[in-house]
Formats: sequence, structure tokens, C-alpha cells
Amino acid sequence: MSNRYRLITGLSAAVVIVAVLLCLCVVSFNNINDVFAFNTSNIASGAVDVGDILLEGYADRADGKVFNGEAMAALYEKLTGDSTKTDISDVDALGTL
Repeated sequence: MSNRYRLITGLSAAVVIVAVLLCLCVVSFNNINDVFAFNTSNIASGAVDVGDILLEGYADRADGKVFNGEAMAALYEKLTGDSTKTDISDVDALGTL
């Protein structure tokens, strides 16, 4: 009788674990559309394109640089609203990061 009890208890625990994992999977797949933050419906009209922020071939560069400095400066300028502020420290000083 104790072997039967162990079997039923083990199977019950396995069923509960599988059910919980399936619920977590369903919840994560249900919210998959929320992952894509920017699309045509939520970008304001008049948005400004600062260009490609990543450098071409950044993965293979020997100097380790990844970002296009001119595009980043343009982004910082748009974030601060001041054409003289083109550094991340200027954006950080706003306290909005």
C-alpha cells in the first residue's frame, strides 16, 4: 500500500509541476506582442530619425567601438533639446534616465 501511495503522490506532484510550467509558458506567450515597443501606431508624428546608431561591422571591429558618435550626439541633442549638449553626461544631468 505504501508503494501505491508513493506512486500516486509522485504522479500528483508531477502533474502539478507540469501544469504550473504550462501556465507560465502560456502567460509569457500571451504577452509576446508587448515586447515590440515601437511600431507605426505608437511613434508620434513628426518623429526624427537620428540615423543608424550602430557602426557597420561593429561585431568585428578591433577597436571595440559599437556606436556611431555622430548619431549618438544627434540623439543626445534631441533628448536634451539643446544643440550644444551632445554627450551622455548632458542627458544624465537632466535626471530622466
